[in-house]
Amino acid sequence: MPSLQSTVGKVLSGLLVVSSFATVTAGAGASTKPFSKTSVARAALSAHSNDSLNVSQFQDPNPQPGDDFGASVSVSKDGSTAVVGAQTYSNGSNALSGAAYVFINNGSGWSLATTLIPTDQGLYDRLGISTSINPNGNQIVVGADYIPYANVTPTKQGKAYVFSMPAGGWASNTITSESAELQGSDILPGDTFGWSVSQSSNGSEVLVTAEYKNVNGVGYAGEAYVFNEPVGGWNSVSSPITENQILLPSTVIANAIFGWAATISQDGTKAYISAMPQGEVFEFIQPTNGWGSTGQLLNENSIIQSPTSIPGTPDSGFGFSLALSADASELIVGSPSETMQGSTATSSGTVFLFKNTPTGWVNAAEFSASDAMSGGGFGYSLSLSQDGQSALVGAPQQTVTGLLDAGAAYLFGANPDGTWSQQSEIFEPTPVQNDDFGWSVSMLDSSNIFVGAPALTSAGVASNVVVDAAQRLSSHLSLSANASLHQHGTAYAFQSHTSTRMPQQPLSISNPSVIGAVGTPISLSTTGGSGVIAPTFAVTGAGCSISGARLSSTQVATCVVTATNPANGNYSAVQSAPVTFHFFSPQPLLKISNTKLSGTAGTPLALTASRGSGSGLLSFSVTGANCTLSGTSLNATGLAQCVVTATKAASGSYGPAVSAPVTFTFALATQATLKVSNSVKKGTVGTPLALTASGGSGSGLLSFSVTGSGCAINGQRLTATEAGNCSVKATKASSGIYAVAVSPAVVFTFTLKK
Repeated sequence: MPSLQSTVGKVLSGLLVVSSFATVTAGAGASTKPFSKTSVARAALSAHSNDSLNVSQFQDPNPQPGDDFGASVSVSKDGSTAVVGAQTYSNGSNALSGAAYVFINNGSGWSLATTLIPTDQGLYDRLGISTSINPNGNQIVVGADYIPYANVTPTKQGKAYVFSMPAGGWASNTITSESAELQGSDILPGDTFGWSVSQSSNGSEVLVTAEYKNVNGVGYAGEAYVFNEPVGGWNSVSSPITENQILLPSTVIANAIFGWAATISQDGTKAYISAMPQGEVFEFIQPTNGWGSTGQLLNENSIIQSPTSIPGTPDSGFGFSLALSADASELIVGSPSETMQGSTATSSGTVFLFKNTPTGWVNAAEFSASDAMSGGGFGYSLSLSQDGQSALVGAPQQTVTGLLDAGAAYLFGANPDGTWSQQSEIFEPTPVQNDDFGWSVSMLDSSNIFVGAPALTSAGVASNVVVDAAQRLSSHLSLSANASLHQHGTAYAFQSHTSTRMPQQPLSISNPSVIGAVGTPISLSTTGGSGVIAPTFAVTGAGCSISGARLSSTQVATCVVTATNPANGNYSAVQSAPVTFHFFSPQPLLKISNTKLSGTAGTPLALTASRGSGSGLLSFSVTGANCTLSGTSLNATGLAQCVVTATKAASGSYGPAVSAPVTFTFALATQATLKVSNSVKKGTVGTPLALTASGGSGSGLLSFSVTGSGCAINGQRLTATEAGNCSVKATKASSGIYAVAVSPAVVFTFTLKK
């Protein structure tokens, strides 16, 4: 292998690490040109050996020789938003200040949406050295590690910035400024804070590295930092925001440049960081009560080492790039100067796949290019598909049709037996020497891939990509080597001809209520979509945040929410129409204040309520058979159990309030006094007497009953077969609101005929 000293120039020309949602790059070059907003996507020729790909080329919006446009690419989960870094763009007199560009695809092609520029950007900042876009595409984190020209003493520590999509979308502003600035609490000038950035799927956790950090006098040891989003959002507190947790290996080693590559899991609970010269990747797991809950400093939980190299031997480049599966069960590690056993192509590069098992991480697969060549750089950049079944590998130093460093990208797929095989090799539409196609890669799936070609390299640079950090800093080589090429970079989006997808069924946010209380989350729901229904949600609005499918706000707010069901199977992504949710301050507990909870059917009860706030209308609702409600008057048309709830409408800053339900019991009403009303109460045996009654209420049936020897009633006629007394009662049946009524007994006397 070439010596470490011979590798210095190549690494100074540029470095890249790409994960599923994060890229980490370094590059060089300087020139000047003002910013302008232009369309940057155009059709290009097929770039695949079997002509199976449609290609769109992203043209540099502000082309400068050596601006490194395309050294980083990252794409959102639905494929509608991409960010491309140009970290050595020079904005006016600010040499190497850098830029990052956001592109959107509305279905009819890609176009420039906005340029990300922080408010405090300055000389040598190299904004865009690292970029990370969250799955929804509404938050982008960009690093600015600050590395000046050789022989210039560093005066800045480096920074990272959080950019949030404006309410009107990325295209609503030509220039977009940061929502927050992140900085390590112990950072010093020259530490290169911002070298690598990554974020969780909801953007609440951000990982930033400072690979040149001096740790307790140990030079270029490196550190990493985890930032938790403040409760009120990234812009709710003053910047710079400092970390919740510092991540550091338990053994600090000089020149380890811990932080070379880094990625955080989608749920934000695991971080993976490489010390590439050491050939090691460190795993950190969030403590039970969150990052920072056990103290500021956290050491690793485990170390993943190269299966083929001795730890601390840097020539293989193990850890140069990282990519993590969505469930954090698989990690692929690039080793771009690895020589595969039995291969005649030395330092051609290898990618190792590790699986997380109950006993730890195990090396499950290894793969390399079918046309591997010495110094091809296979493994410079990596990206895993969302389902973890496809991997995209960049080899930017690959020679193509005799053109040195033209570059290539390789698509691999997982086989049922656990092995991986190469599916295709992708080239630039028109290969160009030193274009470094494959320096950065990002993918949705095997049919939708993104590749950067930043034109970073120059002729005569050594092929080995690994270098000692101290030698890099002390070499005094110019950081503008690629400016002499008079080239600027580019990037490409590739889509399979066969991947034309069907539209999904319309997606809608289906929450029955769009009003909530500050501090109380609303569970979001959707209807529609097709295939695998796994919607993600995005929100805009001060104080608004989403965790999974739960929307919350830390203040009185209007939150605009959209849902996206990502592309899956044969279906393209679908996005819902925006829905506006309102969060209000909660009212004091509203309660129904009636002390009497029982009544008689037909006699209304006046409902009352206490507490609540504001001037909102007080209303009541009732459920239950026979229950009626008119304003505040509760009644029943029969025997009833009436469950009543009070509601006080929203007003001013107060949201609506709903009381606990209260049950009112209604009994049937008593009829008017019923009595047998016959005036004559004597009769003759064998001669019927007609019975009459008065009183009672309602329409219930009137009937009579009799007791006494020889007494009988037929309908309303009383007869006797022998002399004696007959005791008669009248009964009026229950009807409507009235209970049954029974009269007092009346005695009728029967005598024999004379």
